[in-house]
Amino acid sequence: VYLNTSEPFCMAAVGVQGGGKSHTIGCVLEACMLPFPSSKVVNLNKPMTTLVLHYDTNPQAKVEATGLMSPNTMLEQMLRANSKTGAPCELNLKDVVVLVSPCYYKQRQQYYGKGVTVKPLLFKWNRLTSDHIKRIMRLKEEDNQLYVSMMTQLLRSNQRNNSSMSLAELLKQLQSECKLTTQAGPLAQRIQLLQSIVQESSVNTSLARTSSDLQDACKPGKLVIVDLTDPMLTSAEANSIFQILVEQFRTLGGHVTGKLLVLDEAHKYMQGVESDGLSQSIVNIARLMRHDNMRLAVSTQNPSTLAPELLELISFAVLHRFHSHDWYHYLAAKLPLVQEDWERILELRPGQGLVFASRKSFMSEEEDKEGGSKSGGSRCMQVNIRARLTADKGASMRN
Repeated sequence: VYLNTSEPFCMAAVGVQGGGKSHTIGCVLEACMLPFPSSKVVNLNKPMTTLVLHYDTNPQAKVEATGLMSPNTMLEQMLRANSKTGAPCELNLKDVVVLVSPCYYKQRQQYYGKGVTVKPLLFKWNRLTSDHIKRIMRLKEEDNQLYVSMMTQLLRSNQRNNSSMSLAELLKQLQSECKLTTQAGPLAQRIQLLQSIVQESSVNTSLARTSSDLQDACKPGKLVIVDLTDPMLTSAEANSIFQILVEQFRTLGGHVTGKLLVLDEAHKYMQGVESDGLSQSIVNIARLMRHDNMRLAVSTQNPSTLAPELLELISFAVLHRFHSHDWYHYLAAKLPLVQEDWERILELRPGQGLVFASRKSFMSEEEDKEGGSKSGGSRCMQVNIRARLTADKGASMRN
């Protein structure tokens, strides 16, 4: 079974920890980024521009996509032994950058070490729209706080007049118009988040030269990992920052290669409900993926963090082992799963998955000879996910 990477797709990998979903996402990354000597493994015209989103509060949590920077040593030795020249085969990516929370930059730089390019993620003010600012500050129309109404009106006026108000001018106007002491605390909290991730902010003077935003980091065939691991950053704040990155990546121009967006461990920052801005942004990506030359891959332990409409738009899903009836019923409401599939999911071993593909009906040889699938039969195929070409950073720890 091969993944057609030449066309846009939307996929999800779900299952409990240790089931193999991170391994599956790693294989998808390799298929979209890493040309291989044998077309029987990877058949790729040009490496894609890839953005991986990751968030955690645990500073020791690994971003498994960094495994693409190191070869699978066993496979590398086998290829070298079979090579007539004995020359090493390039089984790892060279062009990788990790963008991190500016408030946790030094710690993440130390964590990754000298072999990885790590930069603080700082947005350039002139590349942020009024909608971006609204999302970063998590302003919602239904919020009845006076300062929210005032800030929304100010941003709307700024957009209407096509004004190029600087960050300093915006902050000055906000503070002059909102003078209620009861509103000062919540307003200051929203302003602090905005200041912390904008390059022109006075708090980021020391980081400005070493920082990068998404547009400057993205190049054809490059892997950009946004690692917002930060004990002081909430999942809601990470969600709002990811919304901006997703929209900027979708509209990224000047790329002759395809684009791949990966949401790693999405249950840590997505809820799958209408009020979740990132979930709605991902649905929009899936709707427009053919227009934007996008591929979308989402990894999550809990399927309910995937918006129902996203499951309706999905190209294929890889279901690894899980044992929750609630998860199964949530998936079965949108995917054509049958009772037989539930029993097969329970029996899956690590590295095995049940695959549903919207444009493919998997049939047995007997059904194929009879001209179609039996009524009520499974439309899923059980597969063994291939070995990684690069290092597997998601392997389970053993005693």
